[in-house]
Amino acid sequence: MFTFHLAGRVLAYPFIVADINGPWPPYAGIYAFTTQGLIGTVFPIVRYIGQTDNYATRPMPPLHERWDEAVGKYFANTILIMPTTCSKETRDAIERDLINFHQPPMNVHHKAGTRGIADAGALSSLIRKF
Repeated sequence: MFTFHLAGRVLAYPFIVADINGPWPPYAGIYAFTTQGLIGTVFPIVRYIGQTDNYATRPMPPLHERWDEAVGKYFANTILIMPTTCSKETRDAIERDLINFHQPPMNVHHKAGTRGIADAGALSSLIRKF
């Protein structure tokens, strides 16, 4: 399991490595396309962060509309997922926090002027870990 820690926050987001061939769980959640295992890297390099209402019905790699770009331009080779039962609003806040912290190159439309979670401690009870 990977955890994305946000500077100055007590909350860590628990991600697991997903098999590109599925099966995809029938849950909502956040996902990240990352590059891992390159020479000189220890931690995953986040290339893209997204979310879904249901992994099982969302086109996920290799069918995801951004996967070819992630692989071809940024050498993405791993998908991390965080299934959760939290609300869409909470997923939006988590997604913004992760994008603001990691600044993935494929999420440029989300970077400027966004606000994340105001009280990450209160949020921790809303996230169901799988």
